[in-house]
Amino acid sequence: MSEEETRRSQELRAQLVAHLRRCGVLRSARVAAAFATLPREAFVSHCYVRTGDGRGWQSWQAEACGPERWLELVYTDQVLVTRLDGDWPSSSSSMPSYMARMLEALEVQPGQQVLEIGTGTGYTAALLAWLTGEPRRVVTVEVVPELAVQAREALLRTVGPVRVIRADGWLGYAPAAPYERLLVTASAASLSLAWLRQLAPGGRLVLPLQGGLQEGRLLVLERAEAAEAEPGRLQGRGHCLPEPCAFMPLTGERFCLQVLNELSRQPARQWHEPATGLVPQALQEPAGRWWLQWATGAFGTVGRTRAGQWMVNCLQPQQQALVHLEEETASSWRVRAQGREAAQWWQQLEAAAAQWQALGCPPPEALELCWEGTACWWQVGTTRLPLVVRPVEASRSCEAQASGIS
Repeated sequence: MSEEETRRSQELRAQLVAHLRRCGVLRSARVAAAFATLPREAFVSHCYVRTGDGRGWQSWQAEACGPERWLELVYTDQVLVTRLDGDWPSSSSSMPSYMARMLEALEVQPGQQVLEIGTGTGYTAALLAWLTGEPRRVVTVEVVPELAVQAREALLRTVGPVRVIRADGWLGYAPAAPYERLLVTASAASLSLAWLRQLAPGGRLVLPLQGGLQEGRLLVLERAEAAEAEPGRLQGRGHCLPEPCAFMPLTGERFCLQVLNELSRQPARQWHEPATGLVPQALQEPAGRWWLQWATGAFGTVGRTRAGQWMVNCLQPQQQALVHLEEETASSWRVRAQGREAAQWWQQLEAAAAQWQALGCPPPEALELCWEGTACWWQVGTTRLPLVVRPVEASRSCEAQASGIS
């Protein structure tokens, strides 16, 4: 870069830090200094932007845009999509405001051992390396080989020898465990037992947790100190931050569109009874969707039509059941059920919505996450909602992971 481009990059970084402070997501001097010091453009040389009609993607290249225009794009507070699988974004550089929230929640201290799941461009790993002060103490795992290679090269140029591992992020990276801090940079609807096992006593995990109804929050989970836990037992507690968040999903966490399409072609049964039903009321509230996605395991889409009316698809893939809701008036809904077990599925949704309302409609941050051994669950009062913990696959050993070092 020329001296003028370097100066302009520094100016835009300072403006970004000021913006993040005004938004209230940047609070600590150390995290602010990391954003002000590290050039985001060193990790992003291209991105994909939606076309005007929203039906496709346009490729933007740094060289084609010119230095000024590219730097202004890089330092806007927006996600930069850097890889597509067909029409589906599969990798990106996350919004700086989301990164700031995660790093503030993680509270990385100098010299700590840190694991990142989902390297992507490597920019977040660079911020982690700056915060810990020792690049070799940061391990970042990326499943896509070419992304791992590109990130490793960019990290080496900017912060030093961060350990970039080509492997399945669900398995973490046991050879360098335990970790005082563990950051997952893509959303998931479950936890990995490998992450929990690799977290040091007193360690902290931050994860964009997002269930099947697309409601996401940052989860902050802490493992109990060794003196507080039962001997030889994994234990911890967690909570969610109140602000919604949205990240690209980890591999294997995408919405089950195939089942939805199959069920939508089946004969439908019509219901008109729930004119002011509990389920539609809950689905219109973010806190209600948060509850239903954990209480029932629901997948689906919730949104408004061009006419401003609500339209909802709630899917239970295991039961092969779909409930489609359309708002007719402010107090009337049309409900279409498809699949052999759709009636049972509707009853489960109604029971979960009634439970949420009986508890006073608690928001996500009112629920405590409890962790004992291989089980995790949300708890409010005496009510529990399970959170899936993925077991470690015996066939994917640590030695197999280690062979993927890039």
